[in-house]
Amino acid sequence: MNTSLQLNSQFQKIIREKTENYVDRPLISTIINNFLQKHNHGYFTLIGSPGSGKSAILANYTIQNPQTVYYSAEVEGKNRADEFLITLCTQLTQKIDNQNPVLPDNVTEGSWYLSLLLQKISDNLTAEEKLIIVVDGCDNLDPQSQPRDSNIFYLPRYLPKQVYFLLIG
Repeated sequence: MNTSLQLNSQFQKIIREKTENYVDRPLISTIINNFLQKHNHGYFTLIGSPGSGKSAILANYTIQNPQTVYYSAEVEGKNRADEFLITLCTQLTQKIDNQNPVLPDNVTEGSWYLSLLLQKISDNLTAEEKLIIVVDGCDNLDPQSQPRDSNIFYLPRYLPKQVYFLLIG
């Protein structure tokens, strides 16, 4: 499996900007690492006041862990659930096949395809590997881009083993 980070230039630019004056916060890094060590899958949400460095922490985490998949809803047009699913599923398919993916036409109709990709990747991870997906700017989600009763960005309710989402709200 290809574990190299395939980020589009918009996300690379955000990561560079967020980490330009990064101040390490070892306690938060330890808490995140403890979560990843203690749980065999799950969601970790970093919450804090605006400007407290949440985005910088996870952007730095992405730099330090190049196998991490990164998404930012702060980029114009990326704050919609359909764009999230297309972008994330494209990155995940590239991790599996290392080629330009062809996504199904109905990839944006809920989390079915995302869940399928997450399970496929999970099934092929070694015992030491983890799939970590960082999603920044969850509070920027366009509420009109998905039904009210659905999970944010159609994130799956249940995650397979060794699959983690680090979220910033």
